Amino acid sequence: MVKRKRQSGKHGKTIDVRSAGLVLDDLPEDVLWLIISRLPMRDAARTSIVSRKFKRIWRSYPKMSFDSVNILNYQPESSQGCISRSRTDKFIKNVDAVLQQHSGQGVKELKINFFLSKQYYDHVDRWVNFAVASKAEEIFLDLSPPSQNMIARNHERYNFPLHLFTNHDASYMQGFHVKFISLKLPPRFGGFKNLKALGLHSIDVTKEDLRCLLSNCYVLEWLKIYRCHHLCNLRIPHHLCQLQYLHVEQCRFLETIELPAVNLANFTLKWQRVTSIVLGNSSRVTKACFYYLNSDALHYFLTRLPGDLPHVKTLYFELSWKNGTFEFPKRASIFVHLKHLDLTLYPGGKPGEGEDFLCLASILEAAPYMEKFGLHVKQYIGSHPDYYYYKEEEKRRLPKCPHLYLRIVEISGFFVSKDQIELATHILNNATVLEVMTLDPELNVFYKSIRKLAWKHLCREVPHHAKLVIL
Repeated sequence: MVKRKRQSGKHGKTIDVRSAGLVLDDLPEDVLWLIISRLPMRDAARTSIVSRKFKRIWRSYPKMSFDSVNILNYQPESSQGCISRSRTDKFIKNVDAVLQQHSGQGVKELKINFFLSKQYYDHVDRWVNFAVASKAEEIFLDLSPPSQNMIARNHERYNFPLHLFTNHDASYMQGFHVKFISLKLPPRFGGFKNLKALGLHSIDVTKEDLRCLLSNCYVLEWLKIYRCHHLCNLRIPHHLCQLQYLHVEQCRFLETIELPAVNLANFTLKWQRVTSIVLGNSSRVTKACFYYLNSDALHYFLTRLPGDLPHVKTLYFELSWKNGTFEFPKRASIFVHLKHLDLTLYPGGKPGEGEDFLCLASILEAAPYMEKFGLHVKQYIGSHPDYYYYKEEEKRRLPKCPHLYLRIVEISGFFVSKDQIELATHILNNATVLEVMTLDPELNVFYKSIRKLAWKHLCREVPHHAKLVIL
């Protein structure tokens, strides 16, 4: 029984805590459930010792999350080797104890994030069985080792028991996120008819099984595929008309992506050497991110990407740049709807060697309706600006090419090289509605000299309607 204490008020009066409504145990059980369900699992578990009512509420806690921090109060380091046998046994014992206390009702999600080797897979089977029996809406299962060295040892991966999901049980699943496991579809697999989010990270799965899995996820809205090296061709089925988000990253042998999903709006492709992206005329991708780290990416950007993403409005593009110059190709496509471009470059050589920033003016020609342009140059942090002194008459100027919509320009990693000054000059001379150009040397130790030189070479180029800001 909870004792009610009488406390002194602000003016010495006695306040009855019970009458003031400050005793949680007196609240209706459904209200208490709403409060406790929003607590982290460790804190929610502690409330079970308050009273029988709190214990009953804890037994229907909706979001079960088990990792080394929650269960062991311990954070393994990425450089660490195997987790000790004693810690592993304690983790399993604690997870079993919590699940045994749970009523199996009201489970929204089950998260397991802990490396377990083959000898413990029977415990994982039992936890997955709990999720199926309790009709959990989301499953997060991450059995990856804490270090890359352990991944290289080719541990036999846990084979997720998809056979447990009958047509009825699978209908409850809305989110399925798995890492470092094996997926092998059983015969006549019915799929997840109501699945909205699917995350596959470092999964051992054949392209046939992946195709079958996607073909049976009719209402999928969110899909992320990471380090699935068996894939060489990713084709999204036509009937995934509700798919809005797609992220593909580090799938080593992936060459072709076919995306006929008509409502796809957000597309990220990271660290890939994809040679073909087929979106179809019905594509509605409005935001795309490409992290190529590929020297041929600039050519792709200026020749094929406008056709592959005809409706894109916001584009983030990152690449290593080892080629010296690039001219805008004749009869090239343009980005008709692009409003915001963020371009990140990793130059391959020393400052002033190889690359020519002035050629990036071609990108402005490829996006005539662009309103915001960001250029971020990495490396060159310690480049001394004395290297870049030159005479004003040596400055190259491109033919006039008005940019009628460009309002905001941001250039970071600015180290005041001759070609960077020429690019900035070209923009200042051609952006007819420019409001502000911001130049940021970032961490360059010579930022004071850079600011002085940049202002010297650009102050006379700034039009009356624009402002030049040098950080």
